[in-house]
Amino acid sequence: MNTISSSTSPSIPQLAIRGYQPKDLPALHEIYYQTGLMGESLVGTQKFNDRKLFNMLFFDYYVKYEPEHCFVLVNSATDEALGYIIGTLDSIVQEKAFTRKMGWRIFLRMFLVSWWRHPESFKQIVQMIRDGEHGHQAQMDQIKQQYPAHLHINLSPHMQSKGGGSMLMIHFLDHLRKNHVTGVHLGTTNQNLKAVPFYQKHGFSLALEIPGKMWDLPIEQIELVFTKLIKEA
Repeated sequence: MNTISSSTSPSIPQLAIRGYQPKDLPALHEIYYQTGLMGESLVGTQKFNDRKLFNMLFFDYYVKYEPEHCFVLVNSATDEALGYIIGTLDSIVQEKAFTRKMGWRIFLRMFLVSWWRHPESFKQIVQMIRDGEHGHQAQMDQIKQQYPAHLHINLSPHMQSKGGGSMLMIHFLDHLRKNHVTGVHLGTTNQNLKAVPFYQKHGFSLALEIPGKMWDLPIEQIELVFTKLIKEA
């Protein structure tokens, strides 16, 4: 476990990074939901009340099928989960595995539960599917070839801008380097104002902008794809 003192302030705990453990799942689900709306909380928005489906779509595959690439930021004194970084070494392989292992579960959840119990979630999924990549598939395929890994990173809202995100990112990039991965990409949106400068700080460059309307909100939404080459030490 990598440990570092993030601050001398008593309000900021000593932080450590360790591998994902099944006991972390409830806390990580909560962090994801609190940051799932383009970096903001989904709590009370009535945009996606089916939390189980939300996690199945965007989170659960990684910790279930590729936990060796999942890392957790914790309070080193209490082992409380405060953030995470999850991902894969090969996005093309991962997408096929996701479809095979999660697709049928998502389909059953959508049509047996979500459509009548959480209609807003069902509507949002349809919106996301319809939004898609808007003719940018060839460009995304090229990015995945050159930058095969991808990642997702989130911190508990009260832990943002306190150094934990950089700890997670540095740890994950080193993990990719040790596994001889040549490049990594990630996605965010123009509305995630905290994320963009953070990724740029860690050497990511904007590679693609995809206009769309992933969320049913009256604001401009542009998906941003960032890339970074990984150099072996």
